[in-house]
Amino acid sequence: MTDTAATFEAFITAERERLGNERGALWDQIKELEERVAAIDAELKAITAYEAVKAGKPLPAAVAPAPASARKPRDPEAPKRSRAPREESEALRQQILDIVHQREGGASAADLYAFLERDDEKGKQAVNAALMALKREGAIRQAGRRQPYIAVEHPQADEAA
Repeated sequence: MTDTAATFEAFITAERERLGNERGALWDQIKELEERVAAIDAELKAITAYEAVKAGKPLPAAVAPAPASARKPRDPEAPKRSRAPREESEALRQQILDIVHQREGGASAADLYAFLERDDEKGKQAVNAALMALKREGAIRQAGRRQPYIAVEHPQADEAA
């Protein structure tokens, strides 16, 4: 190997290490900022709860979700998550459809989280995915963004009309 090639190879190795270190430092900064945002969100929730109690109003049932900018980016070195088996997804869809059918006036997403005991983030994501799939299939509908989900009695007949 020539002297120039060895020097270039050493430069590339050093540059790769420098960029890797810089990238790691930026991820650390992002994590620190996300933790600060989460702390601020917790304080804001506490203030909202305090104001509601002070005014004699019931506590808000749902707290606004964190903005997309506060969500943690996926670690590129983490292994990819596998999808839930299709049987589990279909079983969840059927459970949701049964609940929506049974409840007069339909059910909101918050109702479904509580009824299905899916209060963690992954559980909520699963319920939301099932709701979107049921909406695409025409099995449920929603009058407005914050309105409850209502079962469609005959999805195929509705599509033909």
